[in-house]
Amino acid sequence: MTLSPKKIILISLDTLRADHLGCYGYYRNTSPIIDELARDNILFNYAFTTCSFTLPAHASLFTSKYSKNHSIGFNNGLGKLNPDKDITLAEILQSHDYKTAAFVSALVMRKETNLNIGFQHYDDEMTESELNRKEELIRDGFETTARTIHWINEHTSENFFVFVHYFDIHGPYIPPEQFKYLFVDDEYYGNKFELNNIVDEFNLKHGIPDYQILNPNYDDTGKILTFEKDLRYYISQYDAGIRYCDYLLGILLENLKTRGIYEDCLIIITADHGESLGENDIYYYHGLTVTPDQIAVPFIIKPPNNFIDGLKLPIVIDIPVSIIDIMPTILCLCKIDYSDLLLEGNSLLEIIQRNNKTPLNIRLLLSENEYQAGIIPPNCILETYEKNSPPSHYYPCIKETISQLNGKKFFLKHERILRLQKISN
Repeated sequence: MTLSPKKIILISLDTLRADHLGCYGYYRNTSPIIDELARDNILFNYAFTTCSFTLPAHASLFTSKYSKNHSIGFNNGLGKLNPDKDITLAEILQSHDYKTAAFVSALVMRKETNLNIGFQHYDDEMTESELNRKEELIRDGFETTARTIHWINEHTSENFFVFVHYFDIHGPYIPPEQFKYLFVDDEYYGNKFELNNIVDEFNLKHGIPDYQILNPNYDDTGKILTFEKDLRYYISQYDAGIRYCDYLLGILLENLKTRGIYEDCLIIITADHGESLGENDIYYYHGLTVTPDQIAVPFIIKPPNNFIDGLKLPIVIDIPVSIIDIMPTILCLCKIDYSDLLLEGNSLLEIIQRNNKTPLNIRLLLSENEYQAGIIPPNCILETYEKNSPPSHYYPCIKETISQLNGKKFFLKHERILRLQKISN
């Protein structure tokens, strides 16, 4: 027997690749809070996004549809969810007497996308600009956390669904000062490797994207004279951003405990996509491929106390899953019938209960962008394919890279074993 969760918190850590968390085998201590949560609860070793861009992936998260099938499609910039075609998780939970609220940290998640449908409170007030793109408005995760806590504290006695979106891992990688030097010159810093050129969306190989430049110096005309070129430094700052978000999650979780509602909460942590940190000669960018660096995301569930009779935690699951499984899993736990909604994801309750008869043992998962598709079977051997007829052309494409990856296989379980062996040694 399952008990319906009274309080649901869904957390999306934008641009977080799973293999930079300790619980997924990373060697740096980037995520002590997340690691502890994973160690005590339910960890999915092989979880994948549907698309390596923010808006299409979050639309999949909220509708349980692959990006090509929801109304935003692959339009990351100007996409808009059509309420006549798509029903959201928040809409359903609101109709079942959950108070609903969302707190997002980047302009791409603004109300105008219609991702706010179903949320009674949708906080998309941005308070600052990106370092190198002043038109890109964002909000620091500390402010997002404070606003989330304030709302939760006002609704402690009610059933609620809260969505929290953090953008502090996304580039440009500029963590707060107290986190900035955590991993600089540490034992894992490695050998120096410099990228000497700045690239833009028309030429994104073997260089630093112009919006990612760190430590720039300008002349009087605004031309960049010098900038940070060391690959190691950029990765250290990416990792520091993860540690900062981990710290913020600790503040949020501690507040739940102080309010006496932590045990009642269903908490899910995931990400919309990862980040390329040199794979395929692409640096500090996402969306160009659906290779593991960009589509393998974390997925951790902290269930409410005693929500399934006899369930023993922790649980580690090796069956591949997708972010489109999150919506049906939540609805199933809430005992809400969704059979007429034609969701493309599956409830994960059966595999959490260790029922080997689940159809999840035989299904294929899909992750894609406009130009490439990745197929993930149950054996976790990702294979990437070039699309013959791209459905749209919103974003840049490195044709040579897509062609080189056509038919390439990635043995994900083998890669994870090698990563864990590296740590143990």
